[in-house]
Amino acid sequence: MVKSFMTTGLVAFAALAASAAQAEVHSYTLPRIAATVEQCQQVEGWVVERFARLAEAKVLNHGCERNPSRTFDLVIEYAKPVQAKLVSTYDDHAYVNALYEKADDCVADRDAAAAAFQAATGIEPLIAYCLHDRRDAEVDNGWTLRIDGFGVAKLSPQHLSRDFYNGINGDVSALEATLKSTLEAYGASHVKTRVRAGANRAIVHGMYYAAKRLPIMQYSEAQFKNMESCQKNRQEMLDVFTAAGGQSLIFFCGGSSYTSKVYMYTAGVVMQPLATDVTSVKYDTMDACEAKRSEAEAAWRDGLEKNVVGSVCAIEDTVTYEFVRMRMFWLD
Repeated sequence: MVKSFMTTGLVAFAALAASAAQAEVHSYTLPRIAATVEQCQQVEGWVVERFARLAEAKVLNHGCERNPSRTFDLVIEYAKPVQAKLVSTYDDHAYVNALYEKADDCVADRDAAAAAFQAATGIEPLIAYCLHDRRDAEVDNGWTLRIDGFGVAKLSPQHLSRDFYNGINGDVSALEATLKSTLEAYGASHVKTRVRAGANRAIVHGMYYAAKRLPIMQYSEAQFKNMESCQKNRQEMLDVFTAAGGQSLIFFCGGSSYTSKVYMYTAGVVMQPLATDVTSVKYDTMDACEAKRSEAEAAWRDGLEKNVVGSVCAIEDTVTYEFVRMRMFWLD
């Protein structure tokens, strides 16, 4: 009988590993799978059995280990000529994975999400479980549903996540719907989105299935003196994305209690590479910058031979004063 790593160490593992002829030894971890060691051990047996079948691997040892979060990981050591190809809805590189506000919401969606995983990837899930996702000490991101399987996926789980250090002015549910519909328009399937907005912070997140990550260009930090000025530039940004063969994925204006300025954020699926940079000229007012946009765009097209698709005027500031500069966008 194989016991937990906490009591046996690697004694049994060494003997088993020696017998795994012509195979490399690999490790697979299911992080934060349970709150207690007893709960972890309850799922350990059937998970290990399913893992051996689905990953087509020889299990050498397994056990429950306490982690820094004071929960428990299930660790499996196995032998296989090459490492089993993991397909997971959890992205270690994403800023945040949490698509659910509450644990109950995550649990309620588990069966449907597991079915979507199998339909999109063509892979039978090993396990689907909910875990708390709090990578940032300043914000409780919520809960994420981790679904793991092994094999070559037809479509893979993809993530979009962005943290904006300002609030949102507008309908959050409408932003979630826009994000979902735009991703679907470009071929993403089984899309789930979540936008969290507070007075001073907004987190935008989406997960979808696709053959590869969609080319998403994000633009932020454009400052305006008021909401009217920000909203006016909405059409300018929509024109930029349209010219690049895309459409607006997210657009919102927002601010925070720390400043009187309004900020514009936008992101789009861009089917042609889109580049951006600020011009060197500084203007005293927005009107002065706006009056020079057509002339500057023509100069970049003719003199710098850039395929300019649009520009936006926005405020920049330093410690002592503020000014206006133009940001140019072109097809790269």
